[in-house]
Amino acid sequence: MPGGNGNLKVSVSRSNGAIVEFKDFRHNGWAEDGRISLEFVPVVAGAFLVRVQSDDNTLRGSPLLLTVNPG
Repeated sequence: MPGGNGNLKVSVSRSNGAIVEFKDFRHNGWAEDGRISLEFVPVVAGAFLVRVQSDDNTLRGSPLLLTVNPG
């Protein structure tokens, strides 16, 4: 995905498919080793699936499981 035209799409949902909104989402670019840097603020706790796509390609390993603990 590095080297694409930058059309990054990130979606976050619960395992039941319900869409979840995160605040202050930022894509900080790609590292030389192919890792992606993302920042966001979760507004609720729980287990989420984070899907990342760029240029109609899905990030390897996507969806990524993200657990947000309360507090």
